[in-house]
Amino acid sequence: MLHTHSILKHTYTLIPLFIAIYIHYCTDWVSDSSTFEAKVAGLISLLKLLLHEISRSFRHSRRLVHNDRSFRRKKSKESTTTTPRSVDSFEILAAPPAPMTPRIHCVRHAQGYHNLSVANHSMRDPLLTPYGEEQCRDLARLFPYHDKIDAVVASPIRRTVYTALLGFGSDLDRKSLNVIAMPELQETSDLPCDTGNSPEDLAKEFDGKPVDLGLVQPGWNSKKMQWAANARSIEARARAARLWLMNRPEKDIVVVTHGGFLHYFTEDWSGSDRFAGTGWANTEFRTYTFSSSEPEQAHLIETPESRQRRCGDDKSLDREEQAQLKRTSPADVADRKGPARDLQIGSKKAKEAQRLHAKV
Repeated sequence: MLHTHSILKHTYTLIPLFIAIYIHYCTDWVSDSSTFEAKVAGLISLLKLLLHEISRSFRHSRRLVHNDRSFRRKKSKESTTTTPRSVDSFEILAAPPAPMTPRIHCVRHAQGYHNLSVANHSMRDPLLTPYGEEQCRDLARLFPYHDKIDAVVASPIRRTVYTALLGFGSDLDRKSLNVIAMPELQETSDLPCDTGNSPEDLAKEFDGKPVDLGLVQPGWNSKKMQWAANARSIEARARAARLWLMNRPEKDIVVVTHGGFLHYFTEDWSGSDRFAGTGWANTEFRTYTFSSSEPEQAHLIETPESRQRRCGDDKSLDREEQAQLKRTSPADVADRKGPARDLQIGSKKAKEAQRLHAKV
């Protein structure tokens, strides 16, 4: 009965993904004015993540079945009589415990050559600078949760993968982990510096390194359809990434991604004008847990310790103030249909909200 409960438990964790697909149909498909191909591509992206999780859950359940049978054979040798526990079995089946969700440690990549000047934005998928590599060594030294990390996920853009390899290399070696490259975590713009390489080129780049490219499919770097540099597509893949992470079995997961995307991923826009297009410094890390409300959205909540470390006693912005800040992001600005005056008003309100919440 143990293995039956385990199968049910891991199937239960897939419910948010089913809900996300349903919502995608009801909102994105029915009301979206984008092309038919874009709608199909967005739905396919969610379905691929769902199939990946079903396959992983099935493999995990088979291992549990095998272990359970081995355990019962061992127990049968120790005792010639067994007492049925039908009541306990019924209780387990009737009320499976809610699955635990992992803690997420978000990290922005270290300095890349594109960070040195606007002219360098024309560089295709630039590498880390020597100073960026030094930042990774500092990250490895200062990150406080190395002993707890049991998964590392990164955008397939080279600077994020190398930040993960250099910043968490000891964890990868000690625990025999691979950096899982996840296309949904790529940066928000379609500039050359934010456009990744093909799966074939990435396979050559990271040959012999602990990098898992299983989720990186042809077309992930096209910046079209579900990968487009518009707010709707970015929000959809940010939600898909959160749902995928929420259903992982690990307890502590590092996510190395980009400054612009992190605002969509965390849905926190405070301080978003501190640096070029982001409020995150290079190799800055923040820790989050999943909210229990709206599981189909997999919202993240920054832990009190993380927020205290970076903000002190500053008051966090409310949902309306966050929405005002989001309206000033490049992707949202590009999507806006309204007059420039409305955009300026939204920007002023957002900045005023930040000023009022700033620590004096």
